[in-house]
Amino acid sequence: MLGNPRMSVYGASEWGAIGWSESMRIELQSRKSKVKVILPTKLFDIIFGEWFGIYHTMDNFTGRKQKA
Repeated sequence: MLGNPRMSVYGASEWGAIGWSESMRIELQSRKSKVKVILPTKLFDIIFGEWFGIYHTMDNFTGRKQKA
């Protein structure tokens, strides 16, 4: 559910969950609902991107080595 370098195809397939969550958040907010759907984007990026390092999980990925 996170955009991550070197995982664009996977990220594209998972966008539905994020898109739905964002749309629901906006709809609930416009109706002044007390229900909350996700963390604010900046806070989410700090917690999961920087603290947990999720945005860097593929930095050293090279894939499978091809057999000759």
